[in-house]
Amino acid sequence: VSGDGSHLFIFSGYNITETSRSISTMQSVSMDGSGKEQKMNVLGLNGETYYSRMASAVTLSTGHVLLSGGKGMEQDVFLLYGTDLLLWDRRQSLKQGRRGHSSAVTQLGGDEAVIVAGGWNGQGHPLDSVEMYNVENNVWQYLN
Repeated sequence: VSGDGSHLFIFSGYNITETSRSISTMQSVSMDGSGKEQKMNVLGLNGETYYSRMASAVTLSTGHVLLSGGKGMEQDVFLLYGTDLLLWDRRQSLKQGRRGHSSAVTQLGGDEAVIVAGGWNGQGHPLDSVEMYNVENNVWQYLN
């Protein structure tokens, strides 16, 4: 959900039996009742399209969105901001590449942090690791 609550952003999805029905674009749905939906392909580094299938995203207190992992881009992390989240900045990579994982935002000792857990690695093996991202310092660390 956008920082002002006006839009729902859908970033990911994967249909194992019909990959053509997987969500590989960011979709923005207005919450004002207009029923409009906008699909956006966001260019990554070197002009390639970023596919966020099986990624995880959280809305930070600033209204920016932290997008992590995803099929084929398991270690990538981006900070999305600006009008309709069209501006993307690459952030520090995850320590363990993952897809199909969960993420949550929290406050720890006055600092905003993102916790990511579970999912699968690039070879499809399940992960039992948990990482924490310090938003202000752009640093990941494992949690034991």
